[in-house]
Amino acid sequence: MKKRNHHTPEFKTKIVLEILSEQSTMNEIAARTSLSPVLLSRWKKEFLERASEVFKKGPSEAEKDLETSKEHLSELERKVGQLTYEVDWLKKNLNSCSDPTGRRKLVEFCNSNLSIKRQADLLDVNRSSLYRDSPKEATVSEADLVVMHKIDELHTAHPTWGYRMLTKTIRRDLDLIINRKKVRRMIRDMGV
Repeated sequence: MKKRNHHTPEFKTKIVLEILSEQSTMNEIAARTSLSPVLLSRWKKEFLERASEVFKKGPSEAEKDLETSKEHLSELERKVGQLTYEVDWLKKNLNSCSDPTGRRKLVEFCNSNLSIKRQADLLDVNRSSLYRDSPKEATVSEADLVVMHKIDELHTAHPTWGYRMLTKTIRRDLDLIINRKKVRRMIRDMGV
């Protein structure tokens, strides 16, 4: 099998300029260089089509494509850098906690490289929960403790009484103004 010949652009230009000078015919040049006349006419046609690009001002199409590809490449490099930073941040922080409450504490509000939204996405935490204060421990006031002790005492003595009867008795015995809904909630919270 015959190997294809590859000719340099300089050689092609020299041959095409010789053809354009019309000092010899195309067949003579083809015989002298041992090239096909069809190939030489193709080189001439291509040369004439692209000749106007030599005098164009500004970047050529190839230069524009190269610039576009460079911009695209730099954008991809920036994204790779950002993703690498995010993965490193996630590995560092996710190892310490697996529950949502612990992951919520991992969010760094002063991190300039990673937005709070992106951190919440990476940690799989609802972003609105980051701004809420954690629920405070429910503390029972002294007055409520007194009512709860009375409910316990009355329920032990009279287990068939409902919240309405317990409310009436507490109002009477403790001389309190208490809502039946509050008594009902206390009974439910106590598990009575």
